Amino acid sequence: MLKENQLLEAYQIAFDLAEVATQGFIEQVRQKIIDAGQGPEAAGETEDPVSHTSVSGTCAYAQSADPRVVLNEILRGVKSAEFFLNFLHKNNKTDMSILKVTRESLEDRYSIYHSAITFTNAFAHCGTTSDRFLRENLDWLGRASNWAKFSTTAALGLIHRGSWINGMRVVRPYLPGGTAPSKFSEGGALFALGLIYTGRKEGCEEELRKGLAEGNDPIVQHGAA
Repeated sequence: MLKENQLLEAYQIAFDLAEVATQGFIEQVRQKIIDAGQGPEAAGETEDPVSHTSVSGTCAYAQSADPRVVLNEILRGVKSAEFFLNFLHKNNKTDMSILKVTRESLEDRYSIYHSAITFTNAFAHCGTTSDRFLRENLDWLGRASNWAKFSTTAALGLIHRGSWINGMRVVRPYLPGGTAPSKFSEGGALFALGLIYTGRKEGCEEELRKGLAEGNDPIVQHGAA
């Protein structure tokens, strides 16, 4: 059994690997851990990282759980995503009045202005999972057309970046075969999946491959690529 300081060092090394190592190397390390015991095999997908878990709660979990399970979750990026999303969600200080005034000051019939507001909102709320501006301006967003519609849908990927559990659910209505028939929305949704699951092989690879293989429209293929 590892001593506490050895366990903490192992966790820190796992965090460092998850941040800088290649996916192939990380998978090899994970497989070694899995081969060493049955714990990580039962880990599966954890709950949505935006669970607002306190630091003390996380520490208590790390002390009581099987170290192999914790290491597996760290290497999969689950723990880092949890910390980042919790921090960004709780410390989101975006001034919504700036977005509102800017939106009202620009002519939405010009797609470049529409895209500018879309990108401003996406960058301001990157990783916070806060799509309040989008929900409050559905009519305005609905007037987007062509590539502005692509950008509006793709912006969901920035807002929900790292939300690996709920990411697919957020984007699903806009994916090919969903409730949004526009090719620009479908391409933007595939682009959004790539932004949400950046650096993570699990979660969206199958959907992206399907978009490339089955999508004959170049707009859809562009989003998937």
